[in-house]
Amino acid sequence: GMHGDKEFAVYRDERWTLGETYRHGLAIAGSLQRAYGLAKGDRVAIATRNYPEWIAAFMGLLHLGCVVVPLNAWWQADELAYGIRHSGTRLVIADEE
Repeated sequence: GMHGDKEFAVYRDERWTLGETYRHGLAIAGSLQRAYGLAKGDRVAIATRNYPEWIAAFMGLLHLGCVVVPLNAWWQADELAYGIRHSGTRLVIADEE
């Protein structure tokens, strides 16, 4: 694309161009599709802190036609459980925290 070589995501010493971020997203999408059989319309929650991988996962899931359900990674366990249960989420992407 027109802006693929431009710096897009910055986290500490990491610098990803738009193209790199999109390629990471496609890789995430491919892995999730193979592992979980994700398809268009499936709801997938993202509950991570603000890492570049959040953006890549978002891009990849949209590429698959999934519905992204952003959940607040700072929520307590009962709040996360409520969000997951009532959103129809099929899969949750979360970081270690």
